[in-house]
Amino acid sequence: MSSSYYVRIEHGGVRKTVNLGVADKSAAATKAKDLYVLVRGKGWDAALQSLLPPDKKIGKKGPTIGQYIAAARAFFDGRQTTFEDYCRNLRQIVSEAFKIKLQGSDELIDGKAQRMALKALRDGQKAGSKEVPPRLALRKMESREFVWVEKKAKEFRKEAASLLRYDYRNKGRDAWVEAVDATPLADLTSATVKEWQVSRIRAAEKISPLARKSAEVSTATVIRQARSLFKKHMIPMVRTKMALPDPLPFAELKVEAGRISRFKVQVELCDLMQSAVTELSNDREVMKALLLAAGAGLRKREIDSLTWDALDEKKQTLSVAPTEHYGLKSRDSAAVIPLAPEIASFLSQCRKLEKAQPSDFMLKGDYKVNTKVRSYRCDVTFERLMEWLRAQGITDRKPIHHLRKLAGEAVARQAGIYAASRYLRHSGVKVTEASYVDGTAKVAPDIGSLLGDKVIAFPVAMEAAMDERKTKVSARK
Repeated sequence: MSSSYYVRIEHGGVRKTVNLGVADKSAAATKAKDLYVLVRGKGWDAALQSLLPPDKKIGKKGPTIGQYIAAARAFFDGRQTTFEDYCRNLRQIVSEAFKIKLQGSDELIDGKAQRMALKALRDGQKAGSKEVPPRLALRKMESREFVWVEKKAKEFRKEAASLLRYDYRNKGRDAWVEAVDATPLADLTSATVKEWQVSRIRAAEKISPLARKSAEVSTATVIRQARSLFKKHMIPMVRTKMALPDPLPFAELKVEAGRISRFKVQVELCDLMQSAVTELSNDREVMKALLLAAGAGLRKREIDSLTWDALDEKKQTLSVAPTEHYGLKSRDSAAVIPLAPEIASFLSQCRKLEKAQPSDFMLKGDYKVNTKVRSYRCDVTFERLMEWLRAQGITDRKPIHHLRKLAGEAVARQAGIYAASRYLRHSGVKVTEASYVDGTAKVAPDIGSLLGDKVIAFPVAMEAAMDERKTKVSARK
């Protein structure tokens, strides 16, 4: 655990965990109170600036990464989750390019390594492995277990340090963000970013050509996301808050536009539905999620936030529109979707059995709605559905979204690409053509007509010669 006290404050729809930088409980309480008053009075940016030590205030090198992010946040008019995605990618580049080391993070790393070792112990005991000491007590750890965990934790230490930035619960993430944000913005140049990208690609190339291709795509995506924090329309406004380096990061860097991967059918939709009828009949929630994705082409987030008032039982349609729970991906995402009679009937029966009100969610969720972070109410249901889909042979990284693509591909077969584009609620047919429709060629060159419809076959003499050759080879053996 960290020696400093932390305080968690929520204001204006933003929740933050702040390191108070003091180990005394009384002093921490006073500092937390002052911070809370400052947050309410002047907002998050001013409050966080007040906590910066003198060496982290804007100096000769200009603002730090963290100071720039705080200033840019005030002028970003998009979704908060989108802004956080941009920040995460920028921090990834800075962290890896400069090999950021967390100061005073030994306790956090040790704690993470201990938890990893303990998990390895319990997993080994559960699997009956002879490499770990047996579990003799239900609640207390035996001395042999303590010794094993301590030894294993040392092996996990390096891995634990690399995973610290993902440790939200134990404040490892906070320590990582604090260290990265202290980097001067002027140090991040286009050359630095390019060096980072090339090093990632070359490291992947040593593994396999496929790994290299994946690294090319992933690094380009990270750069495009991070570069979005420096959009032209935002820079003049940020300059009113602080002096910025010239040129700005990414200004001299050329990045290829994202390539959309061609969709390939892994399991036929009809086969999937037939299996679902027999295997998912006792799991109503998973069946609902499956049908909304594959039978209505809904995205995962749309399924998660859909309420019963979206269903029109008489017209057999589903209305997708912005709600208090979700604002949709784009303007084109709003539409009235026709449902197959079987799906409309199934949903109607579910509604009656559950005695659902119009404002109730279609899927029962295990968590509360959170519009500030990318989390799902129905995460447990989605996990069961993804596990089932993988068992059916769907290996896609996003198996639920693969169902939406299957639905679009089926509509394209039946009614053409324009109908599929409208069904999937894309902004234009180019998006549908580029990714969601199966790129496998459906038409082959008409070679037969060029040959006068003659069947291509080996001459009889050639067949006899081949049989004779096979007989000789067999005799030699």
